[in-house]
Amino acid sequence: MSHSGPVGSNRCAASRRGRGATALVALALIVAALLAIAAVLALTAHAANSIAFSDALGDNQVLAPDISQLELANDDNGLLTFAVDLANRPALQDSDIVLVLLDTDGNLATGCGFGAEYRLAAVGLPGADAFLAQRCDAGQWVAWSPPSFGGAFDAASPSVRFALNQADLGGPAQLGVFALTIDPSGTAEDFAPETPTGDPAVAPYDIVIASAQPTPPNALTFTDPAGDEPLGFADIDKVVVGADGSGVLTFQIRLPNRTALEDDDLIVIYLNTDLDTTTGCAPYGADYELIAAGFPGKDIFIGARCFAGLPSTFDPPSLDASFFAGTHTLTVRVNRADVGNPRRVLFRVHTLRLSTSGVSERAPGSGPAGYNLPVPPPAPTTTNTTVATTTTQLTTTTQQTVAVPPPPPPDLVRPRVAALGVPGARAGAVRLAYRVFDDTGTTRETIAVYGPLQVHARQYHRVRLGRRRLDFAPTSIDDVLHVSWPARIRGLPVRTFCVQAFDEAGNASSLSCAGVGRS
Repeated sequence: MSHSGPVGSNRCAASRRGRGATALVALALIVAALLAIAAVLALTAHAANSIAFSDALGDNQVLAPDISQLELANDDNGLLTFAVDLANRPALQDSDIVLVLLDTDGNLATGCGFGAEYRLAAVGLPGADAFLAQRCDAGQWVAWSPPSFGGAFDAASPSVRFALNQADLGGPAQLGVFALTIDPSGTAEDFAPETPTGDPAVAPYDIVIASAQPTPPNALTFTDPAGDEPLGFADIDKVVVGADGSGVLTFQIRLPNRTALEDDDLIVIYLNTDLDTTTGCAPYGADYELIAAGFPGKDIFIGARCFAGLPSTFDPPSLDASFFAGTHTLTVRVNRADVGNPRRVLFRVHTLRLSTSGVSERAPGSGPAGYNLPVPPPAPTTTNTTVATTTTQLTTTTQQTVAVPPPPPPDLVRPRVAALGVPGARAGAVRLAYRVFDDTGTTRETIAVYGPLQVHARQYHRVRLGRRRLDFAPTSIDDVLHVSWPARIRGLPVRTFCVQAFDEAGNASSLSCAGVGRS
């Protein structure tokens, strides 16, 4: 089904499915899908307790400090750390300036530039460098001395490092972060992160505080010897599985040699939900897989279901996963309705590496284990039904109890959308690309395009060049959708586009934006 619109705006999709039957091919397909997802999410990545944004080397202006990476992290006490890695500075030069700007209210229209309410600064000086914090007051930066603030230059990295407690920022759960360097002349700069077109971008960062994880209800525990993994792969020493009365299935996988998923880690929970090992996908006749993958700056959690003997990635609406450093535990939750609504499952956990095909750990060690999900009996609804039996002189009235099925629950699941970076114009048009996922399989999208970054009253902003609302149409996780747009509008080139998706229940996705390459 296509969407109508000017300049060839048909939304078209290309399905990507492989064929084969071996576990090795199946794993390769999953790895390829994870790598593609990681590329899409590289700029807006969120990670539990840490995140990193790489910046191209040599993109600094003239002699400005060249940012190679911006790293953000927090510990379980709310202490935030910011590291700005510099490729061309073994030490700060006199009058070098390195800034980290913090947007704490999520509103780019407030603050003192880039939406920032606070900024942390390092200034190169003869002798000892200066490190200071400032807050925005009525549009001006003023001195600020939070008790937890600290700064230093780390010559081993080399990098400028700041520390500040979340409480001193008012306790926000999320920050917008932007790093900027200025050379001694005050005219050259570098910044991170940036869009694919080289424009400044404010990065979102979730402040994640690990807490003790309660054991799930109706739990079974399976242990595995610690330290039996000699290759540095994720080592499993315990798997706890449980489920509550509403059908939420929980796996807690303890990895004693991990405080976070490492880049290249791959943890797969195989689920055989029809209890038939001759059906499904290898190994174990798995009908579904729950997958956690470690990537630079972003851990990815996704599902896969078996289709024609091969796993095909999908996004279960209820899938929720996180890694808790304090307990070395990966917790994965999914509602049984999203994995075939089983009464009993067979499961086994594997740890692997994305870059290799060898399996390192398998737990439980004896093979797939069974788990019975608690299923509360449905409460019958009693209605009074009068049944009349008439004879010549007798009428009998009886009461029957009839089980009336409850109405279906309202759709409260928001669609998910990911705008994909696209190359420059061809034949005067740009072909915008994005993915959209929704549990109902039907969505409509609103797409807006924007021109180059402009500065007005010390604020960076973009001019919206056009907006288009598409009609409802079927969508699939396997599809990349495309919309064509003129490369120039009102004399300005299209540099960025944003997509928001809606389902038929009115649920709206978050806004997703991506850059358009220069032609």
